[in-house]
Amino acid sequence: MGIKWRFNLWNHGGSSAPTVNSVKLVAEGDSITAGNLVDNPETNAYPAVAVAGIPNPPTITLANIGTTGTLALQMNEDFDTRSGAEYDASKDLNVFTILAGANDKNLTYADKEIYLNLRSVLHKAKAKGFDRRLIGTLIATDEDANEYRQWGGDILLNQLIRQYWNSDLDADGIFDFGSDPHFDEIADADDLTYYDADKVHPTQAGHVVLAAIYKPVVAAAIAGPTARVELPATWFEVDCSSELALKNGDRTAYWPVEGFTNASVRGARGKSQGKWYFETQHKVVDTTTGVGLMNIDFAGNLFANWNDIGNDPNSIGYMGNEGEIRYNGTNLATMGQILDTDVIAIAFDADAHLVWFRRNSGNWNGDALADPATGMGGIDISALGTGPLYPVGFILNSGCEITSRFAAGETTGTIPTGFTVIGA
Repeated sequence: MGIKWRFNLWNHGGSSAPTVNSVKLVAEGDSITAGNLVDNPETNAYPAVAVAGIPNPPTITLANIGTTGTLALQMNEDFDTRSGAEYDASKDLNVFTILAGANDKNLTYADKEIYLNLRSVLHKAKAKGFDRRLIGTLIATDEDANEYRQWGGDILLNQLIRQYWNSDLDADGIFDFGSDPHFDEIADADDLTYYDADKVHPTQAGHVVLAAIYKPVVAAAIAGPTARVELPATWFEVDCSSELALKNGDRTAYWPVEGFTNASVRGARGKSQGKWYFETQHKVVDTTTGVGLMNIDFAGNLFANWNDIGNDPNSIGYMGNEGEIRYNGTNLATMGQILDTDVIAIAFDADAHLVWFRRNSGNWNGDALADPATGMGGIDISALGTGPLYPVGFILNSGCEITSRFAAGETTGTIPTGFTVIGA
């Protein structure tokens, strides 16, 4: 059973009413957010302490849905019945916060896997209508000597959150619990002023410290959104097969060791509107490479190597060995095999939901009449949805490489009239 608390805090401070009069604050999390082992957690867990301390607030309705033992994976899978169910369209502003991943780590999930689930939750919160989304970092823990139950505030998961909270995670703020000097080192868990004897959960004094970090981030989110930072025009380290590595300033994806599997990598920048163009150059040695477009739902395939591009509903790909463009396993056009040193160009119109592929200086989509500049002969990609579409590369096994040409000045082919390089 999840623990839920709600209370309202009214502004009795004066006659000047804030622009936002009513706020729904949903605090998603595990036992830390729930306030386990603290007396009266409905008022003493960090979300409640923080809300009570915001000066001159609008009316804030807090729903603390922190649940003991819950994984970020479950928060993602059960979003509609957990966080999504708490969205309140009657409020002027809906704010969503999430602190999760400790239970996933205890079950040996990799930090990147946890990150992907957190990102999915945040994206779902945006799609649901939450006006602001905030994310927290894990505090240090020392439950036992097992490496999966003992970590400091500098773990990879926290590093990724710090680096990408206002870009890939599309959040409006970060409450960085894991960098506070009371919670950033494994040895901190021995301090019974701030940690319970289990060396996992904060004491009441610990929750006061966490609330002091959480409060200004929530207050700033209520005041307004945060500017986003654009990712570089390269491949993206997070959405990359566990078998691949990046070099050349993250422009080139390759196999660092011998092996083979459905290994893919996502381009960092995606676009949901406009007309865009990019290229990739392929090094092919006795195997196959591919390139295409993906939506963010394909990302789950990347780390786990579950599928190659064009074989499911979330990507379209030009696969080099077959020489065909395919979507969801269906061949749509024939282009010829991708050979060593070939340059593949892709132009896509995110508004009209059309895409064109070109191999070297050949015909677009293998059709002499196809032309992105006129809109002729494009392949329908409306099934990929209305969200951002990203470049995606595929390398079957070692010996092959794909180098991105996503930034302005890197492309060598003729850019169709009306289209812009995706990284410009």
